[in-house]
Amino acid sequence: MPLLSDLPTAIATHLTTSQQPGGSLAAAAAAVILPEDTHDLGTEITKAVSKIGLVILVGMPHGINKSTMQNPNLELQVNLSIAIAEVPITWRAVVGRPKAPAIALIIAQLLQNFKVAGFQYLRVSKLDYIPDKVRQLYEVPIETSLIAPALPL
Repeated sequence: MPLLSDLPTAIATHLTTSQQPGGSLAAAAAAVILPEDTHDLGTEITKAVSKIGLVILVGMPHGINKSTMQNPNLELQVNLSIAIAEVPITWRAVVGRPKAPAIALIIAQLLQNFKVAGFQYLRVSKLDYIPDKVRQLYEVPIETSLIAPALPL
């Protein structure tokens, strides 16, 4: 049976793989991809942003039960978000690196209809720009569903 933690792990792996030469995110290979459950997340984000200038944070999933009283299975509508944080003065010091909006779009394209075992195909619901005075922030919300059978006592 799939675990909720399988979802961000699979997404982070997929994005990391796409950073390899020839991949869709190869131009952003220097970007750090962090799952939100990383040990000492705050320190890791600070290091990545100050040293490299761009971090991609894969959020933790949360769900809403969409089952009915007539259905014994747990039907979760699962949501999580990918955050892209760019400090332009640091990230763009290297010519040719894609800007945060381009990276957000590439991530949306990579994850739309991506299949994670045990979950329905992923759906990118929108791209959000989040105003910030220091960095460019984008959020890519992801939706999927998980049907988990009832467990015996």
